[in-house]
Amino acid sequence: MFEKKIPFIVEVLKTKGLKEIEYKEGDKSIRITQDPYSSNNNQIENFNSNEDLNDFVVLNNNPDAKENVSNSENKATSKEDMVNLSDIKSHIVGIMYIAPSPGKDPFVRKGDRVKEGQTLFIIEAMKFMNEVKAEFSGTVEEILVEDSCPVEYGQVLARIKKDN
Repeated sequence: MFEKKIPFIVEVLKTKGLKEIEYKEGDKSIRITQDPYSSNNNQIENFNSNEDLNDFVVLNNNPDAKENVSNSENKATSKEDMVNLSDIKSHIVGIMYIAPSPGKDPFVRKGDRVKEGQTLFIIEAMKFMNEVKAEFSGTVEEILVEDSCPVEYGQVLARIKKDN
């Protein structure tokens, strides 16, 4: 029965413009995310089973996202993993870009190792380009904002697992 709800869950994700959605019921759960850099657009991320759609948890709103479901085994979602992650936050209001210019490779991708001072993103504000740099060395675990999307002051842009 739970498996039959997956298309509906994906449809909610698409129609509501969400980046990520999680549904839990009893001992079963599913988390569906949209990753703009994944080549597989219809892969189910995590699967445990559930029946009622009353327990949706909206994790991140993203109006321009394309449907994409990725494997949650690659995500740091357990409480233990989340404790080891540090948030990279926006220091200014503006438009965030993940690459130096359109069509170029992004500064960083999920899973990339970064060094302290390395440029992660740029935020355009009042025609000025402001670099967002890594405050420490580590591994990029999550990128939470898509390219060319507006960001607010203090908004979490990415999560990095610090090197020990």
